[in-house]
Amino acid sequence: MLSVVQLLMVLAWQLPLIAAVDSDELSQLGTRYGTDKVGHHFTREYHSRFKDARTSVRRFLEVGVFKGASLQMWKEYFPEADIVGLDYFRNQLKVLKRVPNLARDLWYDQRNGRNFAAEVCSGHYGPRMHVIDANQSDMAEMKTVVQTLSQGRAFDVIIEDGSHTMRDQQLNLALLLPLVKPGGIYVIEDLHTSFQNGYDEPRGSEATTYNVLQAFNASSKFRSKFLDANQAAYLERWIASTEIVSIVRKERHSMGFIRKMDFSAPGATKLQHTVTPAAPRRRLSGNNNNNNIYPTKKDARPSPIMVKRRWNSTARLGAGRWC
Repeated sequence: MLSVVQLLMVLAWQLPLIAAVDSDELSQLGTRYGTDKVGHHFTREYHSRFKDARTSVRRFLEVGVFKGASLQMWKEYFPEADIVGLDYFRNQLKVLKRVPNLARDLWYDQRNGRNFAAEVCSGHYGPRMHVIDANQSDMAEMKTVVQTLSQGRAFDVIIEDGSHTMRDQQLNLALLLPLVKPGGIYVIEDLHTSFQNGYDEPRGSEATTYNVLQAFNASSKFRSKFLDANQAAYLERWIASTEIVSIVRKERHSMGFIRKMDFSAPGATKLQHTVTPAAPRRRLSGNNNNNNIYPTKKDARPSPIMVKRRWNSTARLGAGRWC
């Protein structure tokens, strides 16, 4: 039984952690829309980097969007951007069998006539939101997607939050980084799966994405069993800097920020690659003093709007199609 003094000491230690959760604007938006990026503390990391660039971001892509909570968050956070979400919509239930709670959640929605992709295609979320039905593990299908997306302007930000397998994380980086504008950002979420069982490589092995990035930081050589020589050479030339951020609370969550080289910038040189070690109770910074991706004036806060609705469409996009 804790005494009053002991209880107050525990609360005093916990208060900084409690206050850090959902305290920034992006985390508040994420909480409203129900994305798990808040619980992983990823939204706080994003906000620290993107808060002064919100009106500069014009095109945004996320791979792995589930039921669209994060896309709705990003659409409100980046008021000038076209928001594109890629997922294996036509086969989501089968893919999510390994995650029973997510599969049940999706099955319940589908049983009740809710279909996020159909909502987007109907224009329910407005003209700035788009979805692509594609299997990120099918490289032939992904190459077709890349050809389609390359016809538009380059992406300011791409976030990969898909299968979390080492193969998909590394191959998608090689395929999608060419779509990022020079100086733009590519993010790999959930790098902590490199240290978990149940994925395609033994945890902690040299083939895991975390260790491949760490080796790249040390040598500037991108050595991946999943990439061919041309893909590896492209990454070695075009990755300007990398930063691995690890957040430890009850669990460890990691993400990698990869900045694309901008050879047109005055005095452009490659920056030092860094991996920040895991530490509890503080945000882990990387190799740049300025955490914002573009030096622009701070944008005024958009008015948050939460829309509650039910949807009855069961239409499917089809392989590689988008709207």
